[in-house]
Amino acid sequence: LAATHANTTVNITDAVALGSVPSTGTAVLWISSSSGLQWSAITGISGTSGNWVVTVSRAYANTESGKTWAIGGKRASIGGTTSVKLFTNNLSVGDAMPGWIVEMESAHAETLTAALTFSRDGDVTDGPIALRGTSGAATRPILTFSNNGNGLVLANDFLVLQAFDLKNTNATKTASVAIAINGSTFGNRIENVKIADVTDNFWKAIVVAASNSTGLIHLCELGRTASDVVTLTTAAYTLLANYIHNGLAIGVSVPSGSAVLINNIIYNCTGDGVNRGITLATANVLIIDGNTIDDNGGDGIEIAGVPGVNMTGWQIINNQLTNSSAYGLNFSDAGSTAAALNALGMIVNANNTFGNVTAAYNPAGYGSGDSAVNPDYTDPAAGDWSLRADELRDIGYPAAINIGTVSATLSHLDPGAAQIDVATSLLGGVS
Repeated sequence: LAATHANTTVNITDAVALGSVPSTGTAVLWISSSSGLQWSAITGISGTSGNWVVTVSRAYANTESGKTWAIGGKRASIGGTTSVKLFTNNLSVGDAMPGWIVEMESAHAETLTAALTFSRDGDVTDGPIALRGTSGAATRPILTFSNNGNGLVLANDFLVLQAFDLKNTNATKTASVAIAINGSTFGNRIENVKIADVTDNFWKAIVVAASNSTGLIHLCELGRTASDVVTLTTAAYTLLANYIHNGLAIGVSVPSGSAVLINNIIYNCTGDGVNRGITLATANVLIIDGNTIDDNGGDGIEIAGVPGVNMTGWQIINNQLTNSSAYGLNFSDAGSTAAALNALGMIVNANNTFGNVTAAYNPAGYGSGDSAVNPDYTDPAAGDWSLRADELRDIGYPAAINIGTVSATLSHLDPGAAQIDVATSLLGGVS
């Protein structure tokens, strides 16, 4: 089929039926244009078969004729020569516009040899630009990278990655980052993405490599990396309800900046579960609330910076800090005395520490409301950190509410990320 285009008008003289194609911007026209732009939303259709006039939202740079075109159908790949133009083309920005969704069907699988960079912003008016797997896919889509470098690169604002797996087959694990977030980006969201293949793993799963970046990492499985699993460099990211495990270094590294960690399970990393680095910039936030941080090779949580007023208002509450090879919670700078920390107004309360090899806390005795009892996880080796059914569960900050059943020997002040028995709790009725 062939088409002639000029600016926002495309003339299609092929004998085809286009009368049912939506003209509201929800349908997309593709043309094999050499002008750069190839994909544009359809905003108007008039004429009849053999003499269609299609109006599109974005103008083509040149007048061309005899070009291949398509409306509807599906692409064979994400990273192919044509499809990649949705994300990055020779005009330096992708053709996909705010509100566009690129969806991979069930069982879609392909290998990419170089980074795939998202080069255009979504926005709050029309919506983010999204790459996602189809909802409820019987077999999750998989993108496999073969390079020892970045995989997906988010270099702009309001981008969404959702519901697919990432793998890396390169034998060298020194620079491969599954998702690299570069530049001062805002509003990016990574949800239900798995980066934890037993064999085809990455050097790091997610790296936020720029200051002032904000976003959300939610319901992801991240792990089996050759270095830190997640690195947040001077960022302000929220990690909510993720499973972070088996990294050959730190689970979540926060060299500087702000971070909010809520209801994550951080397990079996060779270094610290969470490490807040030496640089403590002013006006930053650190909230570590309701996490289960278990069986890590360093500290459960290490705060390595010199204590100062920039730590005022930090919160480390309602966490299970258990079975670490060093401290449960370690303020490791020599100046981190209990008196110095108490003067800052931080809230370190209602954590449960048990089985940490060196000690529960450094400095000793810092914090309050530590139940310090065996959490008696059901089966961590199988990924089950729930408490056994015969134990009392308290959700304890700032005041205890008993949920579950009473045990004569164990009382858990803090539920962590996986310990609430919500089927019998005051917090809801689902399990």
